Amino acid sequence: LQLLHLACVTDNHEEGGRRQLHSLLRNLLISLDTPDDLIEPCIKAINITHDSEADSIRLVAQVLDEIVAGGSEKENCGDDFFLQMRALSVMSILLENIHRLSEDDSIQSMPGLILPAILSTNPKLREQGVNC
Repeated sequence: LQLLHLACVTDNHEEGGRRQLHSLLRNLLISLDTPDDLIEPCIKAINITHDSEADSIRLVAQVLDEIVAGGSEKENCGDDFFLQMRALSVMSILLENIHRLSEDDSIQSMPGLILPAILSTNPKLREQGVNC
């Protein structure tokens, strides 16, 4: 958590360091081992280190696509529920931390994640979908 806060206040103009930081933040968001309370600091760090809000939305949309792809690869695994919950958590925090959405943003996959969650028979998944 302290390193995420430090990433937000450091100079991120050096391209190599910024790419490495984005890669680390991306891996943190995708990993199910990352605690849920680190998702929001990761999203905020992504927002701060990108030049525009559209770029940060694009990166998080790529993360969401990778989470969904991980779920389709492990269809028979019990991790599917946790992957859906992670995707909804990331999406919810992203939507809370952006100022506006435009037509060109890479968010086409978001309704495809929210609607199945709302229609789910699992109460926790349904609640998370409604919160989005």
